[in-house]
Amino acid sequence: MKAKELNPELFGEIAPAETAAGKSQLFENMKLGAPLEPLDFDEEVQLTKNELSHFRQEIQHLKSDYQETSQNTKLRLDRLQISLNRLEQTQNSFVQEMGEKIHHFSARFGEQKKYDQKVQELIDRHSSLLKGYEMRMSQTQKILAQKESELVEAHALLNDVKMELARLKRM
Repeated sequence: MKAKELNPELFGEIAPAETAAGKSQLFENMKLGAPLEPLDFDEEVQLTKNELSHFRQEIQHLKSDYQETSQNTKLRLDRLQISLNRLEQTQNSFVQEMGEKIHHFSARFGEQKKYDQKVQELIDRHSSLLKGYEMRMSQTQKILAQKESELVEAHALLNDVKMELARLKRM
């Protein structure tokens, strides 16, 4: 079974005594009576201070990266907001323009409908006048035909009367 190890990138280098293999080596050295290596406390403190300084630098670097990213994101969001406002203004003006055009076309359509209605009324009135004239013309033609036939009869009667007069004169 493999022993678990700490990530050196996150926790720094681990002293060999702290690893499982190093601990077992240290334990064996103790068994055999080998002298332990003295730990230099000042050196440990200095290493810890160096690591702490390194961590502070990393935190400062991360903090500045975060601030830079935050500023960049804020700038991007501001630019996007400006673009969005422009798009909204463009859309609103487009909607207003389309509303005006629709209103204009609607008014023109209403006027055209009114004119069409007036033209239709004129056509209907003209048609009724024509029908009236046709009816009068038909009645006039009937009367004319009747008068012609009466004239023909009167002519025939007149000719008969003339012939009768001429016969009476000869007599």
